[in-house]
Amino acid sequence: MVKINKKDNALIKRINLISEMKRNGIGRVNPEAILFLEEYIGKSVLNLLPAFKEEMVVHGRKTLKKEDIKSVLEKVKEKGEWEI
Repeated sequence: MVKINKKDNALIKRINLISEMKRNGIGRVNPEAILFLEEYIGKSVLNLLPAFKEEMVVHGRKTLKKEDIKSVLEKVKEKGEWEI
């Protein structure tokens, strides 16, 4: 496998992502595929941050909780916004 010289994504550890892929039966992964997946997931999370903040404000809190994240992700899933 070709080494990827680009720095690891701060949101996802590349080594953990690759090991999870291997555990799920994906033996080899193209470096470009890893970079694309990291970029896509990173952008998705960054796009969700305003929704997380809104959910906190609606509940009158300054702390993001697990329930807020679950609520936002359920809303996104219902709308079908996970398209590429």
